[in-house]
Amino acid sequence: MNTTSPADAAAWLHTVAELLGQAAPVPLRVTVSLGVSEYRTSLTEAERVAAVDGLASALGLSTQPAKNASFWEHVVKRSDGAFYLSVGTDIARPRICACGKACAHAQPTSTVERAKGDLRWLATEPTSASSYSAQPSLAR
Repeated sequence: MNTTSPADAAAWLHTVAELLGQAAPVPLRVTVSLGVSEYRTSLTEAERVAAVDGLASALGLSTQPAKNASFWEHVVKRSDGAFYLSVGTDIARPRICACGKACAHAQPTSTVERAKGDLRWLATEPTSASSYSAQPSLAR
């Protein structure tokens, strides 16, 4: 489970922001990743996705399912070259139901159910645009 409270994380980020505001003008790369991992919380996938959507929305961003190197995630990633931001959570691989739609009525609800397999799913997998999209500035 998570060992850092949101208040503690905010305190660290405030300290880093103050340091960056006072730093000498040297080229820096700043990376911030806000992640809600299936393995570090007892939240369901739907609760994790809702939490990530709320964080992204508060930042003026929107998330989408995307395939990472070895897993699927519900994520948004933004970078302007010097500042990188990621907000996401791991999710089950989206699949097309036997009814022909990407629907949730037959979707396995746990890691165990996903591991056992569910014959109601077809073997097709939706394609996803890359989860990374550069934008010229993160200024709001």
